[in-house]
Amino acid sequence: MSTLSRLFGSGPTALEVSDWLANMNDAFLAMAQREIDQRKSSPDMLVLFTLANASLSTNNVLHQSPAILPSICRVYAELRAYYECLWQLALLNRYPSPEEGQRIGKLYANTQIRTGIIIEQLFSKNRKIKELLSRAFDDSYDNRLREVIPVYISGRYGSDVTPTGNMLNDNVEAVTGAVVRVAHMGDSARSQTSAIIKRDTDQAMKLVLLTRFELHSCPVLEFPSSWYR
Repeated sequence: MSTLSRLFGSGPTALEVSDWLANMNDAFLAMAQREIDQRKSSPDMLVLFTLANASLSTNNVLHQSPAILPSICRVYAELRAYYECLWQLALLNRYPSPEEGQRIGKLYANTQIRTGIIIEQLFSKNRKIKELLSRAFDDSYDNRLREVIPVYISGRYGSDVTPTGNMLNDNVEAVTGAVVRVAHMGDSARSQTSAIIKRDTDQAMKLVLLTRFELHSCPVLEFPSSWYR
């Protein structure tokens, strides 16, 4: 029996959770491929970019440090917020005009609705995943996202990150600090965790979900102005 499967005697084991996360990543990427084949651009491409990468990185960190299992939901939430900000940052850099920035903001509201629908479908099929990760999709997540947007989008880092001028790398260090903190991993795990997230980020930036996404070809539903505050 592996170290992962031995770690906890009750509830899901780290090995079981790892399998669930791997299956989630595969399912989200399969959904993404169908979306790419059928449409030029859609909000679902960005939703699936976030969910696939959050599942992948959470799984990779879990493999490195199985003892994070009791904190897996908080780790997933931190990485979900990070990847939601990553696609927004990538699009803001690609589409720099104020009008395009407003469209990206409106697009984000669309992605939140679609995220809720996709995740509810997942939770309805697997009650154990819902029990494990539901708080990564509730109001507490929305509050956390509002806290980290100034960090990952505007580069307002705390004292644990010394800006280097490379925002992608600085964001990796910021989210690494958050993951290490919520999972109670200790500073000794920081270097390995940073390397994992850096590798996953580099791969994420090359995904066709992001590289082929065209802002002006993507339908955006209009909501009341209060939805965008």
